[in-house]
Amino acid sequence: MPSPAFETAIHRAGLRETTDLTGTTPPVTPVGRVLLHESPEGALTWHSPTAATTLTAAPGRVRAFLFDLADRVVEAFERRHRPHRLRHFGKETDEEVDLANLADGPVLMLVHGTASTAASSFAAIPDDVLAGVVSSYAGRVVAFEHPTISVSPSANVAWLAERLQVLGDRRVRVDLLAHSRGGLVSRLLAEQPDRTHGRLEVGRAVLVATPNAGTPLAGAQQLGRLLDRMTTLADLLPGEVATEVLEVLVTVVRQVVVGALDGLDGLASMDPDGRFLDEELNVTPVRPASYAAVAADYEPRPGSALARVALDGLSDLVFADVPNDLVVPTEGCYVIPGPACRRIDDRLVFDASAAVDHNGYWGRPSFADGLLRWLDGDHAGNDAAIPVVED
Repeated sequence: MPSPAFETAIHRAGLRETTDLTGTTPPVTPVGRVLLHESPEGALTWHSPTAATTLTAAPGRVRAFLFDLADRVVEAFERRHRPHRLRHFGKETDEEVDLANLADGPVLMLVHGTASTAASSFAAIPDDVLAGVVSSYAGRVVAFEHPTISVSPSANVAWLAERLQVLGDRRVRVDLLAHSRGGLVSRLLAEQPDRTHGRLEVGRAVLVATPNAGTPLAGAQQLGRLLDRMTTLADLLPGEVATEVLEVLVTVVRQVVVGALDGLDGLASMDPDGRFLDEELNVTPVRPASYAAVAADYEPRPGSALARVALDGLSDLVFADVPNDLVVPTEGCYVIPGPACRRIDDRLVFDASAAVDHNGYWGRPSFADGLLRWLDGDHAGNDAAIPVVED
């Protein structure tokens, strides 16, 4: 069964459960409808009401929900609950960053992934590892909070560039730690400094599970499967972290299930055949970048949670048996396509025996060792030896 966090997220996202699976009973006011199938293994998948007959004949439980129709509901949600912000990471007061003070020394910026916040993306980093990293930057660790579904990475960077104008002719020397889609934002900052008018000088960027070549799940025909995948994985996260992510995902479901795909520019940025990757990101860099990459090929361990086993079977179908971490192709995390195919040689890749999925990198000892080695605060904003080579 879904976790209590999932049930809370459903309520917050405006879904109301009904016993009418097929939608034959006319509602009092126009509403949208969606079905949720919970497999015996625990995998969660979303469906339109037209699938009711097929789903009820399959093992597991089917639940039906109603929701109020709204235009570009995801954009409205992110504007209210996931606005652009630059804040101190880990501060209980959640205080905004004083950019004028950032120009005084090296900074580490955390850039979270799809549907997340910095807290939910990086919460699983062990406390002692995080403390070591924070110490390397003398506590100068900031989180770039930003909308990820309705807004493109280019728009995220444009917001940051506007904020940086207060620096005048000064620069911020920064290293980046990014997860998933956050790596696309980070690559724009590292490779195209003109986007911030040179005010952000990027040294090292650690890209964890970044879809440099996109993910087939982000194509228009596969968005439903992307939401299924992320919903099941997010339901395995702890407590309020899970609720935060799931609320966003359920809101996206409301828009996708009624066929309203406009206004999902953040998801479209990960489409392997989309304009963003081809025309904006994977082009000749203006400035060479110093990257470290982390990737995984996920396979469930014998006796592991059956939800993950079922999930991996679905992944193999979508990815045509290409190694992946359930969301992103493994090789795409360290091979950057474009006019000159580039490969990140400084990398950590977990093989299938490690059973590391898209959200499961943080607690691994080898990852912690790499993080402490890559992010030492000494090379922020410097042109370090560049572990990115052309193939």
